[in-house]
Amino acid sequence: MVHGYMDTAATFTRLLEHMPDTYYYVSFDFPGHGKSEYLPVAPPSTQTLLVEVVRRIVDHMGWESFIFLAHSMAFVIGLCYNNAFPGRIERMIAIDPTIPLSAHYNVSHNFQWWFKFNYQYYYDSYHKNYKNMKNASKLYTYEQAVAAMMKARSLTREQVEHLLTRCLVPADNGLYRMTFQSATMRTIYSTWLPEYALDYVIKSNPPPAIIINATKHMLTPDLEKFAKKLMKIYTEPSNVHQNVYAEGKHDVHITNPQGVASHIIEFLKRPIAAKSKL
Repeated sequence: MVHGYMDTAATFTRLLEHMPDTYYYVSFDFPGHGKSEYLPVAPPSTQTLLVEVVRRIVDHMGWESFIFLAHSMAFVIGLCYNNAFPGRIERMIAIDPTIPLSAHYNVSHNFQWWFKFNYQYYYDSYHKNYKNMKNASKLYTYEQAVAAMMKARSLTREQVEHLLTRCLVPADNGLYRMTFQSATMRTIYSTWLPEYALDYVIKSNPPPAIIINATKHMLTPDLEKFAKKLMKIYTEPSNVHQNVYAEGKHDVHITNPQGVASHIIEFLKRPIAAKSKL
């Protein structure tokens, strides 16, 4: 179970309450997230770097094959892993992957903006913000931390407090800090995957997959069109892939865990008649 952008393994807590106990579930925090160590302060982190994290975890667990459950950005990481190590992922479960796919739009369609945002601005402020990139230095009261995450992710207090168990730690004077490393904040954007490369990675022997889309999002028409074009292999009628919807926004696995779990359980019970082809 692989979390997405600026998140932790706690993102799956509510979903697991509705999942069958006939499976062995493993989740983790990416470097610079939650309880994991920080990355060295260097070039911006990329999604392809995180593929290596997944590889090391799979090797550590000794798995020859496994089911890959991804939220958001983790879908792209799973696609890249599947391309690098074909046949290891038996099935893929992707929760609302459209938004992170759309983040790659600017590589192919607005390269000037993409380069400035990810590299020029990053290195122009590198020395000035070195401490912030190395550490998570902003301090909050507990109530401020709760309010900030509620606003950022459109979640309730109860839902946010589940998430904060892995990413909020005490600091001095009764204050707290988030453990997210600021240097990882460009991970979703800084990956060099133009449209043709993404298209190849998506179509190269994909494992049987279910795409669970949230019903509500705020993508612009261009971004939505770009993502849906890339996802076409999964959204067309197929005896291998499923494309379904669950009521909610991007964190639908938190706000509607029972609805998401019902789709996953049905998919896991479903026999796969044939493997997908390029």
